[in-house]
Amino acid sequence: MPFAPVPAARTLMRTARTATLATLDAATGAPFASLVAVATAPDGAPLLLLSTLALHTRNLAADPRASLLLDDRSTETVVDDPLAGSRVTVVGRIDRLQDGAEIAEARRRFLSRHGEATGYADFADFSFYRMGVASAHLVAGFGRIHTMPGSDLVRPASDFRALTAAEPNVLAELNADHAAAIRRLAATLGRPDGEWRVIGADPYGLDLECLRAGRVLDCRYEFAAPATTPADIRSVVTSVHSSD
Repeated sequence: MPFAPVPAARTLMRTARTATLATLDAATGAPFASLVAVATAPDGAPLLLLSTLALHTRNLAADPRASLLLDDRSTETVVDDPLAGSRVTVVGRIDRLQDGAEIAEARRRFLSRHGEATGYADFADFSFYRMGVASAHLVAGFGRIHTMPGSDLVRPASDFRALTAAEPNVLAELNADHAAAIRRLAATLGRPDGEWRVIGADPYGLDLECLRAGRVLDCRYEFAAPATTPADIRSVVTSVHSSD
């Protein structure tokens, strides 16, 4: 099967829990790199929870241009050559969210991946930020280097409002009523058996996680065709389970 760079880049963006954030130093203009926790909005845009006390946040206030480097941490074994793994550099601008509904949605999706942040997410110096993706550069192995526009990775939210609004209920239903099917989805991806659960649903796939031996494992199940309603997602999950 031919290599598909867009789904590969999308999977890296959707499953990564941390990223290297590169901003421009407000004092010198020099590149400044830092480690941040990351999640994604339903449309695929990266989300961050940043403190105004952090230098990278002050840099963004002066110049919102930035990039994020996200790499593949999904394997259980340590790769001898870290450069052999896939990674994607996402370029754009990062702005603080202002709209109350967008903040609530970002908070829900971010904390679903970073429960430890619940203790400080509401501190006065913390705010949620969103990256507007202009382009992405994927390196996924020999001969698999691709640059793509941000529009390939971030879908207009207006295309799937019904799915976004129903996401919390969809996740609750899948995890409560279709646990066996979720485990089957993970198995089709070659992931070890365990108590897998869905932590995110979007038009292109499901984000799964499992706690195994004290370690959080992630994977993503990509749909063959985009889903736009909760019924589309239920159909995918039940069809995979019934084919077992």
